Amino acid sequence: MTKFVSSIWKNYPLDIQSNEKFYKTPNDYFWGGTEELLIFKGSDWCSELARVFCALCQCENIPSRIVYTFSNEDGHVINEAFVNGKWLLIDSTNGFIYKYNNKFVDLRNLVFNVSYRNRILSEYSFNYYSNACYFENVYISYYWISRYEEYNYEISFCNNYYNKLLSKVWNQ
Repeated sequence: MTKFVSSIWKNYPLDIQSNEKFYKTPNDYFWGGTEELLIFKGSDWCSELARVFCALCQCENIPSRIVYTFSNEDGHVINEAFVNGKWLLIDSTNGFIYKYNNKFVDLRNLVFNVSYRNRILSEYSFNYYSNACYFENVYISYYWISRYEEYNYEISFCNNYYNKLLSKVWNQ
């Protein structure tokens, strides 16, 4: 699983400057689309990366689900994958699998055991979205690539208001 996560992650740059790769102009800025479109277009949005990761896991017969974590101000989207009889918590955007004492971590223990959560997440202080406040509120989404006809893959473009704001500062 570690190699699988790393191979996906290395294709998606993390720095803000990478927006130039995906979004040449504000008109290119959109959300949604099929997994194939997201892979072709590229993305640095955690929700899109988590959905693609989930779909890729399922294509390899690895059960996976999407996990939304959020604080009062912000949120992040990660994954869980079921490997060797256990759920593994994976940040598919930042390319790591949560571990503590060389053991994989699952979401259930992270959410319901506060002292355990704080000990584990202190080791991930390098990652903004691994702050303990993000694991106080979580939502698990079961996404099934095999049921693609049940989902809306409509593309949502950046609305006119944000398009105008972004146009002033785009890729300066």
